[in-house]
Amino acid sequence: MKGRSALSLALIVAGCLCVAVPFAVEAVNYPWGSSNETELPDPPPPEIEFISYADYIIETLPEEPGAPQASEKPAVNREVLPGHDEGDGAPESAETPEGPKPAAPSLPKYVLLGTVKIPRVNLSENLFMGAEGPLRHGIGHLEETPMPGEKGNAVIAAHRVSSGGKQPFRHLDKMREGDTVSVKMDDKIFSYEVFDTFIVSEHDLWVLGPVAGETHVLTLVTCDPVVSAGRRENRLIVRARLTGG
Repeated sequence: MKGRSALSLALIVAGCLCVAVPFAVEAVNYPWGSSNETELPDPPPPEIEFISYADYIIETLPEEPGAPQASEKPAVNREVLPGHDEGDGAPESAETPEGPKPAAPSLPKYVLLGTVKIPRVNLSENLFMGAEGPLRHGIGHLEETPMPGEKGNAVIAAHRVSSGGKQPFRHLDKMREGDTVSVKMDDKIFSYEVFDTFIVSEHDLWVLGPVAGETHVLTLVTCDPVVSAGRRENRLIVRARLTGG
């Protein structure tokens, strides 16, 4: 009987540890020293080439009258929401194609829009144009949506878990109503206040559209949950309304 009791107790303790360890790790990793004065983000790494948004506009200006303007937004043409983490997609093939080796690829070129700051999670990170490749180096703006500060629903995304890149939105679940998010672009700072957080499926593309009752919204997107044995098929959404800028 004593042996069975000891075994039962050991199993209970082991079960409690399995449940508690992930929460303990998350508590240790959470930036509890959050403040209103977050540090400046790291400069873009040397393995990428970047240009300012102003230079990008100049490069993409139409040469002929009547040509599409660079500011026009493309239609939303995607099957899932941005913010998927590295490793969530299909694995890359390890096979090497036959034939001559291709020339060395040029450096990826990204458009650096500005900086995102979130005091609640002690975040200060670079904001790039595009919500795919740039996510390895910071936060990405979904080009099909308005720019931060513009009327409508501006959408930005970032990794929550990353094997080799950054994971700025790791602690996005800590965001609460009333928290602030600021986006600095050139000499302008757009201030937002959080008013809603929720979880959706990766296929719920409606979150990219207009928000009822709101004119200027910033939507933050990342995958959910943090810990998963398989592909993360949900997205954590944080919404904030423009309060200044």
